[in-house]
Amino acid sequence: GLATPFDLRSRRDVASGGIARDATRDLGWQLSFTSTRKTGQQPYGASFSFNNANELPIPLNNRTNNLEANLEYGNSEGMIRFGWQASYFNNAIHDIVWDNPQRATDFSPYDPNGYSNGNGPAQGRMAMPPDNSMNIVSATGLYRFPGHTAVTGTLWFSAMNQNDTLIPWTTNPAIANAGVYQTFRGLASLPRSTAEAKVHGLNGSFNLTSRPNNFFGINMRYRYNDHKNLTPVFDGREWVRFDAVPEEAETGLSERFSIRQNTFDLTGTFRLAPYTSLNLGYIFDDYQRTGRAFSDMRDYTLRAALDMLKSQYVTVRAAYDHTTRIGAGFSEASIEDGGSQPGLRFYDEADRDRNKGSLIVTVTPVSILDFSFQIASGKDVYKGEGQDRKSTRLNSSHVALS
Repeated sequence: GLATPFDLRSRRDVASGGIARDATRDLGWQLSFTSTRKTGQQPYGASFSFNNANELPIPLNNRTNNLEANLEYGNSEGMIRFGWQASYFNNAIHDIVWDNPQRATDFSPYDPNGYSNGNGPAQGRMAMPPDNSMNIVSATGLYRFPGHTAVTGTLWFSAMNQNDTLIPWTTNPAIANAGVYQTFRGLASLPRSTAEAKVHGLNGSFNLTSRPNNFFGINMRYRYNDHKNLTPVFDGREWVRFDAVPEEAETGLSERFSIRQNTFDLTGTFRLAPYTSLNLGYIFDDYQRTGRAFSDMRDYTLRAALDMLKSQYVTVRAAYDHTTRIGAGFSEASIEDGGSQPGLRFYDEADRDRNKGSLIVTVTPVSILDFSFQIASGKDVYKGEGQDRKSTRLNSSHVALS
């Protein structure tokens, strides 16, 4: 009965346009632009403690501008395209400040249980999505060789930036005062005033397909992904919980998570008989990253699949994969830095051998009806440093009618 109702409205306005033109028979260019503005309010959760949670109608006033430009040249043998994409986000609402419905003044001195009992600040503050930008430069190419052979490739470079002003550690002046609490001197000011967040990415994909005759074909793919975080380390060892309790952590420095992945996939197709083919493949997946127990992880996969079209009524596909994962660069300290016990291990990065098989049968008695039967089975055996030999088994089956 004490709640006050209000109208909650939001609006989105979109304007877009573009132009495309052929300069010559083989050369063309294209430009496009889209601008999206959001205004109004949306419901948002805000909390001072576990038992003092509130719902606010936070204001919306932001705009996203997307631009794209492409230059393309193509003929009967191939094509090449150079492109630029950009996205700029601007938020007129930098942060929101709201009143504590249970307190008119800041609790002083601070209560070490303020985050749970509500003895905290008179006001709360929360940052809204920051201004940011992303720019991408890309190149894509395709070329056809004799013998039913084609090569395609794409290379992207992306730059993401965010340098919005940071909000202070807390709204509570009883805490953000180095002269009062000598232990928490770092709460008087931030290590830096803006985010200085920056990420660069390099992504590439290259494919080769060839079918020189009716009995053999080959498909080779290579993918490269590099996500490099260039943001300076932020010292967050001293911080404030719920604007109520100053705390100090042993490991509060921000981590710059970077990821680099190389994947090579080679598959050969052999025609054994009419409407029957055998696929043999090898996959190498190299995964390097920061902030995890294993900094390097490599998967080696051997794959075999048999496709049979027994008749116009029955098709069969059987597949088998064997994968060996080997990790390197193990760091027990990274597990402890995350607040976990040093003996903890993660299934998604542990050394393991995986065997997996599947069978799919599709029956089509008439053109408007088919039945599909699928069964799969797999087993993972985990091994390596800190791992007893443990195994997990997964079985699944599926029947569909369409």
